[in-house]
Amino acid sequence: MKFIARTKGEVIRLASTSGHIVLVGDEFTEVPKHMESEAFAKGCVSEELYNSIRADLEADAKKASAAISLNGGGTPDGADRSPIIIAKINEMMDSTEDGYFTEAGLPNLRVLGSLCGFRVSKEEMEEAWFAITNSSAPTEGE
Repeated sequence: MKFIARTKGEVIRLASTSGHIVLVGDEFTEVPKHMESEAFAKGCVSEELYNSIRADLEADAKKASAAISLNGGGTPDGADRSPIIIAKINEMMDSTEDGYFTEAGLPNLRVLGSLCGFRVSKEEMEEAWFAITNSSAPTEGE
């Protein structure tokens, strides 16, 4: 069975009582059957396990990518985006950049979406704007 070291750059030395020595590093190395248990004990990863984990990670990444693209980018579908939107509106309010707000005084949706990294709906912006403008922040002198 072939094994690889768990950490890049690491070299694991396997030694048997019969005098065999195998060094396992960044590339898959064939380990004799009688030394496999020592390889596992010292933290080596078998090629079979490595490929299984890699396939699972690639499948998860594809699912996340599909959810993000279906959602217009930025955050996975179903995630609460309001904290991000509120934070970015607050950044816009602290900025002196022109074009961050419309003539009506509302955040510019295109700018907000660009800052958030995903498409923000008018409803999401309005909910965040309401939360910011109606927060119970103390007034001067309190």
